[in-house]
Amino acid sequence: MALPKPDERSGYVALWRQLHSPGFGSDSDKDDIVVLGRLFVHPDARGDGVATQLINTVVAEARRRGARAVMLALLKDQDAIRLYRKLGWMHYGTAVYRWGDGEQMDGECFVSPEP
Repeated sequence: MALPKPDERSGYVALWRQLHSPGFGSDSDKDDIVVLGRLFVHPDARGDGVATQLINTVVAEARRRGARAVMLALLKDQDAIRLYRKLGWMHYGTAVYRWGDGEQMDGECFVSPEP
């Protein structure tokens, strides 16, 4: 799914289905959950509404599928956290994002607004 931009600074949303979402710890198929894994906007395109459009595209697709979107924002990314809150996403917990050999960062979990 692409979100076209009238200039060279394009944004896109990549969607795919996994039978088991990592981090949710369940063997059941989570058809009612869409995970927004990562979202990046080039610094030159920030402030143009690109992130809002991309997030709204994810939420719209989740709703089309009868689901809600969830995501983990790293605490260091306060601008992103403010944006999710402004768009009506609700905090539902905290988590630790781990990678590599023992690297980790704290994060805040959000769920998209109800339709």
